[in-house]
Amino acid sequence: GVDVVPVPSPLFPFAVRVSANVMSSNGSSSMAAVCAGSLALADAGVPMPSGHCAGISIGLVMEEGEDDDMADDAVLDFGDESSGSQRQPKQDNATAERRYQILVDIQGLEDGMGDMDYKVAGTASGITAIQLDVKPQMGVPVHILGEALRGFARPTLDTILQKMNA
Repeated sequence: GVDVVPVPSPLFPFAVRVSANVMSSNGSSSMAAVCAGSLALADAGVPMPSGHCAGISIGLVMEEGEDDDMADDAVLDFGDESSGSQRQPKQDNATAERRYQILVDIQGLEDGMGDMDYKVAGTASGITAIQLDVKPQMGVPVHILGEALRGFARPTLDTILQKMNA
C-alpha cells in the first residue's frame, strides 16, 4: 500500500515549497531535482522521518513487430507521450516474439525515440511517486513494468540513496 508520512506539526509547523530550475530535458534532470530538493530540505533543517527521497528515470525500447497483437500478454495503455535518460544496458529480453531493452537514466534521444519513460521516486522504505508515459498504441506489457520497477528502479534508487546519505 501507499502510506503518507506527514511531518508531525509540533516538529515542523511550516509549509515549504521547493522549486528547481532545470536547463535540460532529460529524464534524469527532473529526477535530479527530486534528489536536490530532498538534500536542500535536509540542509534547511526540515525533519524527514522517512529519510531522503531520490528519483530515477527508466526507459524502454521494444523491437517493432510485424503486427501489434500481443495476445496472451497483459498490457497497460496510458497514452502516447514520453520523456528523458542515460542508459544502463541489460540482456535482451523477448515478449511475444519481440526483443526489448530496459534503459536506466535515459537521455533526450532515448526518450524521443524510445517506447516508455518511467519516472520513479522513493525513499529507503518505499516508492513515493511514479509517472509513466508510453508511446506504443498497444501499450507496455505489465511484466516489463514490473521488471523495470523491481529489477532496475528500486536497486538504482537504493544506490542513489546510499550516495545521498554518505
